[in-house]
Amino acid sequence: MTRAEYEHFLNTEDKRIEANVTFTQRPQHPSILASGSLKIDNPLRIDATLEIHYNPDADSKVFSIVVADVGPVCRLCVDNTPHRQLGRSHKHRLGTPECPKQNLRDHVEDRPDLAGRGVEELFQTFCELARIQHIGTFTAPVLPPAPVPPGA
Repeated sequence: MTRAEYEHFLNTEDKRIEANVTFTQRPQHPSILASGSLKIDNPLRIDATLEIHYNPDADSKVFSIVVADVGPVCRLCVDNTPHRQLGRSHKHRLGTPECPKQNLRDHVEDRPDLAGRGVEELFQTFCELARIQHIGTFTAPVLPPAPVPPGA
């Protein structure tokens, strides 16, 4: 996917996610809650999904648009690890016409205006910015209670 194709996809109206958004623990990282791949229906028929990861310990949120056979083409990190000289809230974007696998990580824009927002509010903001309509419910992520040790 080139930068022009990405821009065309991003600016296309009538994108939608028709799914209920819920979160489950990631088996490889139980402290992280993930939405799984949420299919983004679009008139361009690009096979794209939205993935949301939430780390309650750090209160970090990561939203990634992933295109099949390409990888992530857009990523919004809020209250996450600082990226180089930028703060904990920033947006990764395609910066050149090259393949996103090569340049997504290098083109970062500071977004301190998004810091401190909750996952549901960020989801709504992300969908507005990306021109995605959500049809379904959103259930806020909650970590299950820690198991009680025997004899406690």
